[in-house]
Amino acid sequence: MSTDTPPRRSRFRWIPLRSGRSKVIAGLTALAVPFAAMVGLATPAAAATSATATYTKKSDWGSGFEGQWTVKNTGTTALSSWTIEWDYPAGTRVNSAWDATVTNSGNRWTAKNLGWNGNIAPGASLSFGFNGSGPGAPSGCKLNGASCDGSTVPGDNPPSAPGTPTTSDVTNTSVKLSWSAATDDKGVKNYDVLRNGAKIATVTGTTYTNTG
Repeated sequence: MSTDTPPRRSRFRWIPLRSGRSKVIAGLTALAVPFAAMVGLATPAAAATSATATYTKKSDWGSGFEGQWTVKNTGTTALSSWTIEWDYPAGTRVNSAWDATVTNSGNRWTAKNLGWNGNIAPGASLSFGFNGSGPGAPSGCKLNGASCDGSTVPGDNPPSAPGTPTTSDVTNTSVKLSWSAATDDKGVKNYDVLRNGAKIATVTGTTYTNTG
């Protein structure tokens, strides 16, 4: 009678998670060593909340003017802070401002929220004003690094799911996981590898060898 013990099969399957990004869970049974490993996408860095910034010249008295910027949250999550950048031509400048901290480096101007008005709920808006001088109009506006008109918001699309994982180099105590790369409009930074729900590694490539 043969005493050989037949090897157990390795099993892998996808489980969709409703978290705004796809994750893959791989369950493996190798001989007498059971373990579960999960490979998930790391959150894209600096994903921007959808928002717009609009400029209005409230009044003009010849030697100066009152300007106003309005930030509107057009997304579905709260905006926790905001920074507006714009250019004025030479001879036009901000002299004083309220409800924002306004600074400049040459002709590039930057306005940042104060401690009490950085949070903007979805659908809400907030304005700040300033007195300036000169005839020029603002240009090159950026809101939190994206276009002020909301047309180009980096990182607003969720990444695709990685490819179905496969195994190789299976031993009594280890297995190599491989998957095809995910894609994202801002690029995929890395993948988190979790074992029984706890992260055990972060990898930039598309393979990982789990041991133990």
